Amino acid sequence: MKHTSETKALLSKYAQRGVIGMKGKKHSKETREKMSSTHTGKKFSTTSRKKMSDRMKWEWKLGIAPGFKKGNKLYLKIKNRFRPKGEASPNWVGDDIGYTALHIWVRKQLGRPEKCTACGKIGEIVKMRWSIQYANISGEYKRDLTDWRPLCIPCHVAFDKKRKQSIDIR
Repeated sequence: MKHTSETKALLSKYAQRGVIGMKGKKHSKETREKMSSTHTGKKFSTTSRKKMSDRMKWEWKLGIAPGFKKGNKLYLKIKNRFRPKGEASPNWVGDDIGYTALHIWVRKQLGRPEKCTACGKIGEIVKMRWSIQYANISGEYKRDLTDWRPLCIPCHVAFDKKRKQSIDIR
């Protein structure tokens, strides 16, 4: 399809101003209808049809309505549903886990602690943080969920100080 001299002049005018494309703009209803009518009845090649079919089968298999983009939150949620978790994950390191990662793992397994086991304080948000934390009882930091107890921040600090003093005495 060749552009008319009118269209060429208009495109040239836009190019000189640096306005190229439709970024940040929407097509009018008339233009959308015109584009739709030109695509109606369009024949795709066999390879293109095969690619589209395979893509749609894959999306339906994952439970995604065809057409969702990769950045879509629903797409990511459904995609992650099929990822191996826990020990089946290729990223699993077992007991050779870091301090922060272990605390995150414990919180995911046990959920958010609601009450301090030492003083009975109920959890709340204080300075953008949850006031009850999981404290490691033995100090060995293993993936043993029975080795953790929920404590409020003041009790947690006191508990860690007491445990450190008992280690220093030995």
